[in-house]
Amino acid sequence: MKPIAAECLEALSMCAVLFSRVERCEYFELSDDSVWESLAKTALAYFDDVEHRDECARLAVPPALPVIETTQNNLLVSGMPLAALPVESLYKQWSAQKGGDLAASKGLYLGDSAQHMAALYKLLEIEVPDEFAAMPDHLSLLLEFMVLLLEQGNDEAARQLAADHFDWLDGYCELLAERARDAASVEAYAEEKRRDLEEGILFYRALALLAAIVIGQLHCSDRVE
Repeated sequence: MKPIAAECLEALSMCAVLFSRVERCEYFELSDDSVWESLAKTALAYFDDVEHRDECARLAVPPALPVIETTQNNLLVSGMPLAALPVESLYKQWSAQKGGDLAASKGLYLGDSAQHMAALYKLLEIEVPDEFAAMPDHLSLLLEFMVLLLEQGNDEAARQLAADHFDWLDGYCELLAERARDAASVEAYAEEKRRDLEEGILFYRALALLAAIVIGQLHCSDRVE
């Protein structure tokens, strides 16, 4: 299995930024060839089979800014018809504690996974930005925390984090595929918007899938290069 190389850590950091509603100036910096190269090379290394050929192509070059902005405003904003926020609690049983209908519910914020991440941040004196106060288990924060652990050489903690907090990504990728199909068929949207949304959502799906595959290697990789 491939080790988690430094270039892959840069790619995971880029995924974290892109899922956090990146600002226009920040996206211009990310989309520079010298910066995007880490993401493109990581995709090429990990999407190395025919099954993932399309995902590799989607990450080879940065999407146009209008595609990113349109997608972020529709996919990453709660309450929008095509919204699919990358927050772990939303895709898991809210609480493992028995009793009551709420515990077994899904689609709620601040579940067990969020409480666990909040406790870890507090223990390590990591400040959670205000915009993530209700979702400490947001994918952007999870990826940043993963990168931090790997950069510090704490592979054991990174593997535990992967096991505890990234097992929902496959289901999230399936949801994004569904959202992309929905976007392509929304008659109320202009053709250009439908096209941009479909392209953008599939781009975000490729990002999430790449993160899932890279982090999945932690279960059988012995070192970080």
